[in-house]
Amino acid sequence: MQKVKLSLFLFLALLIFSMDAGAFLGKPSLKKITTKVASKLKKDLGPVSIYLRPENFRQAEAEQIPKLSLRLCSFLKAALSKRNFTMAESAEDAAYQLTGTFEQSGENVNFFFEYKAKDSVIKKSIHYATVLSKLSRDDFEETIDTKALKMAVELQHSARSIKKVLTGTEQTAVFINPIVVRHKNYSTNFSENFLFKIKEGLVKSDMFKIVEKVRANALTRALKRLEKVKSLKTSDAALAGAQSVLNGVYSVSDDIVTVNITIKDIDGTIISTASEDIPLSLIAPSDLQNPQAEKIADMAGTAIKTDEIVKISTIKGSGQQTFYQDEVIQFLVLVARPLYVYIYNIDSHSKVELLYPPADKQSQLKPGRGYIIPTENANWEIVVDAPYGSDNVKIFASHKPLPFPQLIKNIKSIRGLTAKKKVQIFTNQKQINPLDLVDYYKGVTTSMGAELYQDSIFIKTCQAK
Repeated sequence: MQKVKLSLFLFLALLIFSMDAGAFLGKPSLKKITTKVASKLKKDLGPVSIYLRPENFRQAEAEQIPKLSLRLCSFLKAALSKRNFTMAESAEDAAYQLTGTFEQSGENVNFFFEYKAKDSVIKKSIHYATVLSKLSRDDFEETIDTKALKMAVELQHSARSIKKVLTGTEQTAVFINPIVVRHKNYSTNFSENFLFKIKEGLVKSDMFKIVEKVRANALTRALKRLEKVKSLKTSDAALAGAQSVLNGVYSVSDDIVTVNITIKDIDGTIISTASEDIPLSLIAPSDLQNPQAEKIADMAGTAIKTDEIVKISTIKGSGQQTFYQDEVIQFLVLVARPLYVYIYNIDSHSKVELLYPPADKQSQLKPGRGYIIPTENANWEIVVDAPYGSDNVKIFASHKPLPFPQLIKNIKSIRGLTAKKKVQIFTNQKQINPLDLVDYYKGVTTSMGAELYQDSIFIKTCQAK
């Protein structure tokens, strides 16, 4: 009798298990769900233009945008395109907009889709469910791509909340400067790739239009916009014909990389900000390293806080800029008051070269003008050629003319001495080690009772695009 009871128990257990297994096996995959959604929309709407973006498919009651948002949007676009829907570039261009949320409850995952006509407030819903085993293991995790997308969304929301970006008008043109290492001002593979992903998010927005450089053949036209330069920090935007400028920095601490981005209008007023913490585990260690630029940054003193008195950039903008073989590099210098300026190139081999001015031709630069160096009719030019790598172009400025140092590599560096001792030495000594260039100009101006202003720009040179 005991054996019969046990057999009955096993039979019931197997029956329940088979029912559960059947339920799990019968649940649709993500691709199948999006196919069903597309078929439902075709039946209800016909093949119309439709707008959908990854950030509009979010995990319910969660701030992050997980990988599932990207996959869901990608599958939906494929399924809708197969059924002759047109993918609109903006919500304004679409007849309908499709959004959705998803939520996990134990082993179950529910998807809720909503669609509405462009000029309607009435939304219609579609619901499907599946189980976790039908999804990828990392679908609910964030990635570098989703972190960048989240920042792009935050920049748009921030601009709307600050209410500095006009709505109902054309997109605001934003000049994009590179994201750089905080206090070092050079970029890395990580920051370049992350910025590319942010731009992908912004370019699809209805708020911002991306501007990345002043083209060489438009330089004359750009200089005519000098009257629009209200702040040297946002001069890139003004000269490029943009209404705002994006700047970004990142820093590494413990196991987190923190990225901060600010968009300012040409008056220097903040119109949008975004900040994001990225786990180091998502980033390849080598992508955060740039040994050449690190070495140059230390030598060029890029950690020194720059001011709005002097500004150096290339025709492509400030921040780190990339030039390719045979390209001609020209610099644009702006000053906020009459100043003498001295421009040096510092490369990764600690070679320092004076670019401007000629030692016998010092003259003050005046505010309200843009100075192109070298000029079009100069008897020299800077053409990109091997060896390729990183350089820092450093500008020093003062209201008094300064003596030129004589750069001699085999002279002992005095970098380890106190600031007071350096001033004493450079009051009379004009022969210096190239490593002491920044300290030399600090010491000379201090001994002369003059102010010293500085700025710098990193340039990356490559053989081919």
